Amino acid sequence: MFTRRAPLGAILVIGLSAALAPGQTQRPRGVTLADAVPGRRTALVIGNNGYPAMPLKNAVNDARAMAAALQKYGFAVDLATEVTFKELNKRIDRFIGQLHGGDVAMVYYAGHGVQIENENYLVPVDFNAQDEADAKYEAYSASRVVDRLAGSGARLSIVVLDACRNNPFRSSRSGTR
Repeated sequence: MFTRRAPLGAILVIGLSAALAPGQTQRPRGVTLADAVPGRRTALVIGNNGYPAMPLKNAVNDARAMAAALQKYGFAVDLATEVTFKELNKRIDRFIGQLHGGDVAMVYYAGHGVQIENENYLVPVDFNAQDEADAKYEAYSASRVVDRLAGSGARLSIVVLDACRNNPFRSSRSGTR
């Protein structure tokens, strides 16, 4: 039904290092990355393992590792694990609502995903859709996350989805890549 991809954490941390300190190969002693890049850094990190039908083993561990790495780079991190659809909505609403102009904002999601009609969705642990029509209302659209971040005023928005994009519905007409 669902498959799992290798974690992207190490690649992301290297990329964040380069993105948050462009052109800087060595920092002078006593100057932190937080000093080098102005603005607040904040992240919402979500990890889900506890799917009744198809549990995962490492998504929560991946989320915890990402949260720790981001904290090392000066991010204020809201870590959420085993989130239901209601909790996912609440966490995203709260995160977007507290962003300000000039912020660096990141959303990291590790767990199951589903792709329906070329749209990717974050799958909460209480996902129980029986078909594509239900799935659109029981999962959170990845493009909605991107759109809401774009409208938040944040200087830089980063979204990382460490998830498969399978469509588990047998009658599916939409492909996955």
